[in-house]
Amino acid sequence: MPYVNEKGEEQFLVSSEGKFNGFIYVCSIDAMRPLKAIPIQENVKVTYMSIDYSTNDGSMLTIGYNNGNVELIMDFNWDRRMSVKYHCAQTGSITAAVLTADYNFFLTAGTDGLIFCH
Repeated sequence: MPYVNEKGEEQFLVSSEGKFNGFIYVCSIDAMRPLKAIPIQENVKVTYMSIDYSTNDGSMLTIGYNNGNVELIMDFNWDRRMSVKYHCAQTGSITAAVLTADYNFFLTAGTDGLIFCH
C-alpha cells in the first residue's frame, strides 16, 4: 500500500505470508531492503490495510487481520496502536473497514459476510 511519509517521501507498506510473516514492512522503491519491520501478532495474517487522510487529527492507518482483529494507528506512530474489538475470531477475516462520516462509528466487514459496528 503506497503512501507519502511526513518528509514527503513516497514509501509503501507490505505484509507477507510464510517465511517473512509476522511483520509489516515499511519500504521504499529506492531501497534494496525494507526500511523498517514492524512486528504484528504471532500466527496472524494481514488481510486488509488502508490509510484515511480525512480524519481531523491526521492520518489513520487501519490494519485488519485474518483473526478478525483490527488495529488503528494514528500518523504512523507504530508504538501506540489501538486494537478494535474482534469482528469474529472464527470466520471474520477482515475485508474492509471504515469510519462513518461523523467519526462516531467504525464499521468492519469480514469474509463471514457480516458488518460489525463498533
